[in-house]
Amino acid sequence: MTTTARHHDDRGLVIEIEQEFPATRERVFRRWTDADALARWFAPPGYTTVHSESDPRPGGRWRLDFQERTGPHRYTEQGAFRELDPFGRLALTLTQVDGGHPNPETLVSVELDDIGTADAPRTRMRFTQSGYRSLALRNDNEQGWLGCFTSLVHDLTSETGGWP
Repeated sequence: MTTTARHHDDRGLVIEIEQEFPATRERVFRRWTDADALARWFAPPGYTTVHSESDPRPGGRWRLDFQERTGPHRYTEQGAFRELDPFGRLALTLTQVDGGHPNPETLVSVELDDIGTADAPRTRMRFTQSGYRSLALRNDNEQGWLGCFTSLVHDLTSETGGWP
């Protein structure tokens, strides 16, 4: 897994993460589009998803509400799907709302490549999130994504996450 920070004048600060998953592209893609699947892995470390919805079509909205496991803090992440190319690419907007204060809208893109075999499926994900205006917020979110992707690996390999 690799991560980098870049700055582009037109896109703000950028998170780039490349990671491999022990699953087919179809299974990884569905984890990004199915509301129940999102609820299992999308929460950052220390939080639990308390509400999840997803309308996976261009223009369709998605939303997740999170609760701190050991405290009262709650926040929301929401946006709209911009692009869905089953099972190779998706793009969506993402806005975090913390205590009623929205952070800037960012753009997430996910590209999935099949790098495994029929007997040993593997998918390489190239994740990019652009639009940050603060290095601190960008860095905090990168750490959150790394925790989320660890949860995604667990979901893809656990019995409860074993459905297609």
